[in-house]
Amino acid sequence: MLNNVNAVLQAFAVLLKEVHAPNMTSAIFDQNVFSSMIKKNNAGVTFKNEKIFIPTKTAGHSGVAFTGGYIADGGMQFDQTEATAKYGYGSHILTDIQIENIKTNGEAALINIADEYASGLNTSFGRTVNRMMLGKGDGVVAKFTAAASATATHTVSETLSLIPGKKYVIGTLAAIKAGSGTTVTLQTINGTPNSVTFTAPVTVALNDCIVTEGAYIGTACQEFDGIGNLIENESSAPGSSFQGKARATNYWANSIVGGSGALTEAMVINFVKNLTKYGKPDLLITHPDLQLAYAAILQSVRTNSPEVKYMSLETGFKGIEVIYGNMSVPLVADWDAAKDEISGLTTSTWSHAELAPLAPLEAANGGIWTDVYETVSGTTRRKAAYQSTMKMYGNLVCTNAMANGKLKALTY
Repeated sequence: MLNNVNAVLQAFAVLLKEVHAPNMTSAIFDQNVFSSMIKKNNAGVTFKNEKIFIPTKTAGHSGVAFTGGYIADGGMQFDQTEATAKYGYGSHILTDIQIENIKTNGEAALINIADEYASGLNTSFGRTVNRMMLGKGDGVVAKFTAAASATATHTVSETLSLIPGKKYVIGTLAAIKAGSGTTVTLQTINGTPNSVTFTAPVTVALNDCIVTEGAYIGTACQEFDGIGNLIENESSAPGSSFQGKARATNYWANSIVGGSGALTEAMVINFVKNLTKYGKPDLLITHPDLQLAYAAILQSVRTNSPEVKYMSLETGFKGIEVIYGNMSVPLVADWDAAKDEISGLTTSTWSHAELAPLAPLEAANGGIWTDVYETVSGTTRRKAAYQSTMKMYGNLVCTNAMANGKLKALTY
């Protein structure tokens, strides 16, 4: 009988552990095109403490020679790169009024509240994971698009990953890494596009960053590495590294990077051609604005057949068909992609390396619920609520940098 708090919390815990948790990971990764194509794949990776070790391909083949007189030596060339396991947590608060609802209405109320809990966390985890996977591993959720002095309302580049009531750190990325950023609390996302208001006035400069509070410990970002960082080369990002290996001294750690200029159909087709040198590209991903611009370009140059052709992916998404030779690759849109870039991916070389399945964070006594406290005017007190936290440990890893690439600094 669900006639007391302990009974409600225990029944809720069983639902989360045995029903929702096993299905949450797949639900998280099905929400977005890139994550839905790579899913969870730990093949070849090894976890040691907080490190993820990834065997990475460093050559296209093992070496074949028709000599006529002797057998040539050769072997597949691999190196071991590494990444750090990142820790992600999503919490839900079960209030006393919800507990009383469950006590009064029984299992129906319990199931309904648990379903809402799981659905909300799925959306939040999916939203955050997708932003990180398509980002640069720097924790930036938005940037200020105009300088402003001592005002609470500002315009930003995007509000998709901003949450009212949440704390953020703002400033230049260098300042944030140095611990000298300004901590702010977002009050509202306004009706005016990309307008936000903080709880107190703040001075910002053009292109100052907004980073989730806690995303940095010292200079180290605690979020996933993203394709914006993993797909690079030494020429366009001097001194950079790929999963711990310097691109300057390891040619295989460099991706195919081009672009810089006006977007054209020929540029995109040539990009796909270059990707086939070391990989089998099966996904091009960009921002919706750039995808629409590319569709307009195709309509303007194809006077005899102006219709833009789309192709469907097995995961249910659609993209503009880009044809090179006998290969068709979809150009899909995602709001978290950079507005001036197209990333070209061989998705078989990507993996969400996961230390353990998504699961509740357990307390020392084996329970998953903790008391909730709040501090008001310097006074800390317990709230009439309990909190449960789901955990995710892992990172985005790549086994072949050369099989991927991007066009950057595109104009349209």
